Amino acid sequence: KQLAPLSDVFSYGTGWVKVVCLSLGFFFAVVEGAVAPAMIFYFAKAFEDLAAPPESEEFMDAVEELTWIFLGLGVVAFCSLCAYATLLETSAGNMAQDFKKKWFEALLRQDMAYFDIQDVSGVATLISTNGAKYKRGVGVK
Repeated sequence: KQLAPLSDVFSYGTGWVKVVCLSLGFFFAVVEGAVAPAMIFYFAKAFEDLAAPPESEEFMDAVEELTWIFLGLGVVAFCSLCAYATLLETSAGNMAQDFKKKWFEALLRQDMAYFDIQDVSGVATLISTNGAKYKRGVGVK
């Protein structure tokens, strides 16, 4: 089976909601993905800083600094994760609704003989099922 090009997959959905949600969702996904390398960098730095004698003033300053850094990175990771999940799910819902609407409009343009051959309730189930698959496909993983 030949797969649809990426431009066709994201062609559904209308208005500024889709564009803004997708753009900001991808931005926050990149931010969330950049937090892990930053944490790895500061985790490696923690071993260097914690090698100092525990009685020294620099030791406690280093521990406090690392605590604030990890707290800040955790907050950034949590907020960006929530933002990208919300925004991408919103755009996926918008696109899935438009997908189902266009499929239904195409179904209404069919000749009457089409409905003699096809099961009407089966077609309705097919639209709903494939709309849900499409939403899962373009939504958050």
